[in-house]
Amino acid sequence: MSLPSAILPSTRRLETGVWMAAVSAVAFAAKSVLVKLIFQHGVDPLTLLCLRMLLSLPVFLVMGLRGPPLARADWGKLLMLGALGYYLAAFLDFEGLSHISAGLERLVLFTHPTLVVLLGWLWLKRPVPGGLPLALAMSWGGILLAVGPELRVGEPLHVAIGTSLVFASALAYSIYLLKGGELMVRLGGLRVSALATSVGTGLLLGHLSLRGDIANLWSQTGHVYALTLLLALGSTVLPVLLLGEAISRIGPARSAAIGTVGPVVTLGLGWLILGESLEWVQGLGAILVFAGVWKVARPA
Repeated sequence: MSLPSAILPSTRRLETGVWMAAVSAVAFAAKSVLVKLIFQHGVDPLTLLCLRMLLSLPVFLVMGLRGPPLARADWGKLLMLGALGYYLAAFLDFEGLSHISAGLERLVLFTHPTLVVLLGWLWLKRPVPGGLPLALAMSWGGILLAVGPELRVGEPLHVAIGTSLVFASALAYSIYLLKGGELMVRLGGLRVSALATSVGTGLLLGHLSLRGDIANLWSQTGHVYALTLLLALGSTVLPVLLLGEAISRIGPARSAAIGTVGPVVTLGLGWLILGESLEWVQGLGAILVFAGVWKVARPA
C-alpha cells in the first residue's frame, strides 16, 4: 500500500535529514585523522590551524554577513565567542592532538555535552538530569580506560599533556556554547558560528604574526596545501552546513544522537590510516563515553 502523496515530502525530508547528520558526523570525525597526516609533513599546530581557517573563511564570511546588520553589543559578544570557541578551543585542540592519537582526542572532545550540563548547573543554576553524577562517572571513566593503551605505546608525559590540552579545549567550547546560547537563538546558530569563526581566524593570524611565523603560511608543499584544503572544506565547511540543515529537518536531539557515530569513525580511521592502536578496552571506554553523553543529552 503506498503512502498518501501529502506524507511523502515529510518522509523524504526526514530521511534526507538523517543522511545529512550521518555524513556530517563522518566528515567531522575525519578531521583528526587529516590533521595527524598533515603533522607528518612537519607543519606545526598553529600554522595548520591558520591555514585551515583561512581556506574556510570565504564561505563563513558569506554565511555570517547575510541578514540584517548587527548591533554593537552583538559584535562585542561575537568577539568573546570567537576568542573562546574558535581561537582558544581550536588552538588547544590542535596542540593536544600533536601529543595524542586521533581516536583519544576525539573521545576526550566528545565529553563536552556533559561539561555543558555540569557548567550550566554550577554556573547558571540550571536544572540537571537526576543521573548527572552517573553520567559524569561513565563518560570520564571511559576516557581513563581509553588512555590506558595510549600510555603503553606513547610517552606518559605527552599523553598527559595532550589529554589535558584537549580536555581544556572541550571546556572552552562548552563555555562558548553556554555563553552563546541566547545569541544563537536570536541570530541563528549557523550565522553566529560563521561570524565567531571569522573572529577566531583573525585572532589566530595575530598569534602567528606575534610568533614571527606568518611566512609559514606560504612556505608549505603542494601536498600539505591539498590536504589542508580537504580539511577546510571536507571536515570544516561541509559538516557545519550539513549539520545546520539536518537540525532544521530532524531536530537537535536526533542530530546529536546520530553524531555519536563520530568518535567510532575516528577510532576506525585512526587504526586503518594512521596505524593507531585499537584494543577492546578502548572500545569499552568509548561505549562508556557514549552512554554518559547520551544520558545527559537525550530528549526528556
